[in-house]
Amino acid sequence: MNQTPRLDLPQIRLRKDCPVLKNAEEVIHLSGNLKQAIHKLKRSRRLCEQCSHFKSCQIWEDFNQQVDAAIREINLEWDMS
Repeated sequence: MNQTPRLDLPQIRLRKDCPVLKNAEEVIHLSGNLKQAIHKLKRSRRLCEQCSHFKSCQIWEDFNQQVDAAIREINLEWDMS
């Protein structure tokens, strides 16, 4: 059902000396794990409204700020801003 994403670059895969391939495949693999974790997080968020701390909870705001900061950092590091 949930397949691990895979970098499909057969022409590069033939080159055993490629310094990027292993790391690129690891990033692709980890992105699959991230996708699964985000789906679990989304499901758990549905329970928030039933929580007695819902109105004063800062978890989602803090989480969103951390995600935004991580995206900004990646954009700066890859010069994609």
